[in-house]
Amino acid sequence: MKKTIMRIVMGTTLITASAAQAVTISLDQASTTSVAGSNFSLDVLADFSSTEIIQGSVEFNFDSNLLSYTGFSWNSDFLSLLALAELEIESSDTVSIGFGVGITDDPLTGPGHTIGTISFDALATGSTSVNMAVSSFHGGYLDPDLNIVTASFNNASVDISAVPVPAAVWLFGSGLIGLAGIARRRA
Repeated sequence: MKKTIMRIVMGTTLITASAAQAVTISLDQASTTSVAGSNFSLDVLADFSSTEIIQGSVEFNFDSNLLSYTGFSWNSDFLSLLALAELEIESSDTVSIGFGVGITDDPLTGPGHTIGTISFDALATGSTSVNMAVSSFHGGYLDPDLNIVTASFNNASVDISAVPVPAAVWLFGSGLIGLAGIARRRA
């Protein structure tokens, strides 16, 4: 009987215990273009309107054949709210950040937080994406009562071209003008 009651209590606890409202982490551009050999950056944005959090993390995954991680810079306004801010380069295609407030600090809340900026070099032509998830290295999101908070992520697609289209048009146009000039001289 005691085991049955404990199972009912545990089952009820698990059923009624749910993750707190989701936070949303986005990149400032859902789609971006770059040129092979150049650098580009994406701002990492956070919306904590639906719940307060005391800890969070983001893991960035990308195709290391097309993109090379070059750096992450914390936004100074966001950094001033934190007691802990860490960066971990896990592999050539995975980088993660973790952050948290101090025990006596106010939790993170509200929309419009810019966490920081992540930068990449575009290595080769192709299409890829920068995907985000909760960092397995730094752990998930917690509210002030230490409940797990779910997170949703808005990733970015990246198209890398060999030559920028406007430059190719100008190059083609100047070549035609040059050929026209040569043809005139011969005539």
